[in-house]
Amino acid sequence: MFRHTLILIALAAAPLWAAPRQTVLAIWSHPDDETSIGCLLAKLAREGNDVWQVAITSGQKGFTPNTKITDGAELGRVRETELRCSAGQLGVHEPILLGYQDQGISTPPVMREILDRLREIIDQKKPDVIITWGPEGLTGHPDHRTTSSLATEIFQQRARLKHQPKKLYYVAFPDSLAETLLKAFNAPLRTTADEFITTRIDCGEEDLAAAYRSIQCHKTQWSAQLMKSRDQLQRETLAGRVYLRLALGAGKQERSLFE
Repeated sequence: MFRHTLILIALAAAPLWAAPRQTVLAIWSHPDDETSIGCLLAKLAREGNDVWQVAITSGQKGFTPNTKITDGAELGRVRETELRCSAGQLGVHEPILLGYQDQGISTPPVMREILDRLREIIDQKKPDVIITWGPEGLTGHPDHRTTSSLATEIFQQRARLKHQPKKLYYVAFPDSLAETLLKAFNAPLRTTADEFITTRIDCGEEDLAAAYRSIQCHKTQWSAQLMKSRDQLQRETLAGRVYLRLALGAGKQERSLFE
């Protein structure tokens, strides 16, 4: 009788409905790519979802004046450590590091090898959703473009996967904010027409704070001033919001181009 009463109390205290736990896999080109949607990754993890990340390269050619480490294997190892730090701050799983050469993933033999490895990861982690760069690569970086191509090819060749994710999203920044974003990034930036952006997700203060802490892990890439500017951009220019474009997913069948 006492045990039965405890069960009833526990059921009464439990929420009437809880969202099912989902698995998300973000496929990136380099350590620090995750900062593009850091607050979203933190939000997903905080809400109880499994969030995994793959970094295809180690960013070995990412020398900046912020560090005395020149391009090469040592810089790659440091940047992998920075990505692990970032993942810890975001509350997501330990990143999966493939260790390929920065700016060396676009040849057919290497691309075939990466395709096989990514398929293995998808079958193992069983993501419901995959997030990656769009075909423009956000900044036009060749590694970003190749990563987008690889992730898209894998998703659309669903029959080759034991586990089949439901959706593929591209990171997007709205064209309506292009002028402000270009000034903030101080780098070439490819934006997306607002009407093509399918998904807008608001991040809370806890998620924004986690994203800022994760940026601070990337000391080889970001000066303290640039870190603050990026945090301000996310909070003010983007209003704490992350934008995505649904690239592939279940859609209706058409019988005309003009339906």
